[in-house]
Amino acid sequence: MSKSDRDQLGKGAMTKQEAEEKYEAKAEKEIQNDIVAYLGQREIFVVRSRFGRRTTTNCGTPDLLFAYKEIPFAWELKATEGALQPEQERASIMMLRNGWRWSIVRSVQQAKEILDSI
Repeated sequence: MSKSDRDQLGKGAMTKQEAEEKYEAKAEKEIQNDIVAYLGQREIFVVRSRFGRRTTTNCGTPDLLFAYKEIPFAWELKATEGALQPEQERASIMMLRNGWRWSIVRSVQQAKEILDSI
């Protein structure tokens, strides 16, 4: 059955891979919202890439960019199973070479620990 035919049937017609991708995207969006809210509580100005949509930023740009105590941070937010795309891997290498503190962040607790260690 084609994807367009399955789309008409709703969630029950998703393949296992499609269901997993949808779950992963939802989990990452929730993590992004929670971490942005946390950074806002700390009065940190965040540049946030639009989630799940085309952006005008360079391919591979991390989800969040900000400075804290004069240190530039770049965070790629992932749910527990999320992995980097090749473009994200290349961006991380370039950013690390230029002084950014680049990290994959998977929870608000991890975000707190990173900032509290500064």
